[in-house]
Amino acid sequence: MGLITPFKRSVKMLGRKPGDLGLWQHFVDSLSKVDGSLDAAFTPNDELTRAEGYRHLARMTAEGVRTLVEHPDAIHPCISEKPFYAGDTSDARYFDAIIDGSQSYCIEGHRGTAPLIEFSVYDGKPGVHKNSKPAACILESDLTVATDQTYKIILSPDEHEGNWIKTSAEIKYLFIRQYAHDWSRTLKASFNIRNLNNTSAPPPLSIDTMRERLIGVSRFVNAISHQWSKQVDVIRLVPANRLIKAPEGLGQAIPSGHHFASGNFKLKPDEALVIDFRPPADVPYWGFQLTNYWFEPLDFGLTGSHTNNRMVSYAEDGWVRLVVADRDPGTDNWLQTRMHAIGVMIFRLSRRNPKEIPAFSLQVVPVSEVKSLAKTWLQ
Repeated sequence: MGLITPFKRSVKMLGRKPGDLGLWQHFVDSLSKVDGSLDAAFTPNDELTRAEGYRHLARMTAEGVRTLVEHPDAIHPCISEKPFYAGDTSDARYFDAIIDGSQSYCIEGHRGTAPLIEFSVYDGKPGVHKNSKPAACILESDLTVATDQTYKIILSPDEHEGNWIKTSAEIKYLFIRQYAHDWSRTLKASFNIRNLNNTSAPPPLSIDTMRERLIGVSRFVNAISHQWSKQVDVIRLVPANRLIKAPEGLGQAIPSGHHFASGNFKLKPDEALVIDFRPPADVPYWGFQLTNYWFEPLDFGLTGSHTNNRMVSYAEDGWVRLVVADRDPGTDNWLQTRMHAIGVMIFRLSRRNPKEIPAFSLQVVPVSEVKSLAKTWLQ
């Protein structure tokens, strides 16, 4: 009998209208047109970059479904975990929700044990809305937590006692970031959000609503894939194997209290990029992350391509030497490129003055010479 006939019968039994089947085909067709970023003028043409590009499109499709099919309703919002992309760090865990700033919400949960946490509201989410600029936030230093480690935050246009984030009609997005030096020993915070103005149940799903959501997914994938490849291209305008203070190269949705240096590495298989610097001694958090061309962390959930102020090995007088290479140089602080000849480097400094971003000394040398290389900070 085959598979086609039972499928047609099942459609008939579900009572679908013939035109409804075209909705899914339209969605699939629209997705087939979003791979233009793989053929952009600056996009590298090597097999690894292209393979990761297709994976990136698949991940962005899943992210579009999570945001615009599963949780697009600002009247009945849901805080869920965001997958990694867009220059994220392996030291952070990200949660978000679509909201309406004219409404009032209550967020409740357990604080968790991450040293740094940030609740921020924006005028939009990248790829979903036109803008994505921060409007207000609460950091861990301002968050009042009960003795049982629970918390409550009000998001509202009207002032409230306790933890309160001011919103307005322009606000459309809630973004929560948690940073920890070692997630194997860290408990994530929990989040529950409810609308204080509207306690009704969500309406039944309709074909028109589903059509609108699927169209939104295809638009999101197209917008976000081009947006982040353009951001990487901005960073790549910096000469290879250099780091500069360039937060403007990392997009609009920059976390509060964070400052960045960025650049790109370009190495041959037998080359290493040696980076010497002295970070502030008492900073709550700094981290160094390698990403691929698509702005994805090379080691999210793994180890080896990022470090932070508690993972790193320090030299005399608080100096740090990082070694970016594909092969093990036989030294501390090796950051693996994982067969990537090119990629992005991001240095984060948190909760400190941007003037305290250190000066970096960078040099490319053969991997075999790293162990014998003189300390540049002593020269």
